[in-house]
Amino acid sequence: GVVFNTVLGAGNLTFSNNDGDSFVFNVGATDTIGDIIFAINEAGDNFGISASSVNGDTGAKVVYRGLGTGDLEDFTVTNDNANLAAISDGNGGTLNKDTTALDASISIAGLTISSASNSFTDPVLGVVLVLVANASAGTVTVSVEKDKTTVQENIQAFVDSYNDFIRTANQLGSTDEAALGALVGDATLRNITRQISSTISATVASSATGFETLSRIGISTQRDGTLLLNTSELTSRLESNFDYVGNLFFANDGIGTLLESSITPYTEIAGLLDSKNDITN
Repeated sequence: GVVFNTVLGAGNLTFSNNDGDSFVFNVGATDTIGDIIFAINEAGDNFGISASSVNGDTGAKVVYRGLGTGDLEDFTVTNDNANLAAISDGNGGTLNKDTTALDASISIAGLTISSASNSFTDPVLGVVLVLVANASAGTVTVSVEKDKTTVQENIQAFVDSYNDFIRTANQLGSTDEAALGALVGDATLRNITRQISSTISATVASSATGFETLSRIGISTQRDGTLLLNTSELTSRLESNFDYVGNLFFANDGIGTLLESSITPYTEIAGLLDSKNDITN
């Protein structure tokens, strides 16, 4: 073991991982263990190694920990001077390796899938699997079902957000002399409101017959321009044709896809709204 104020002498420690990252740390002749730990953590070229000291009943130890996960993040510590053997694991180093960084691995339908973290994105299309920290080897049956409740909640949130926009736009563009809107007569406000309203009422050509418009799944436009969701009708549509509802929103010509295209020129950095703000300020 070593103690915090131990001086080992001059030399270099080289930290290298399986991904090809490395940095060399120069230990000065009068540096203590505490100095070394602090300087390693502060090194500008440190690719992700944390150094610390653990004090136990039989003495103290220097502990290195990789901050990344996965096989490529497994690392070694080597020295170019035997006097640094106590705080390295190569070139005669006596540092013990406690845990080797490894990829998480699962097998689905006979295919092995690896991940540098415990999260697997799209091992099955549209599915994210996350292994618990203490997961052990074994066979697990995972049921993938359509989450109709969450989809319905998301569609309700979409309707609510659209209605908030319409009410705000109506307020900003109000011609009522008693409550004149701050952007009354503004061309940008008129254009974005017209484009979004037009998109909401668009017909999605790629959708199946009976699922071409929002009105077909229970979303109707009211006289003030806001939307009204018939939850029972939407529930029925999700129960009978879940995928068709998804296509209505997320196909290449879907309502959600078209909305994103319509809104982006206004909301992106240095977009139309940003420019308008610069001018009005």
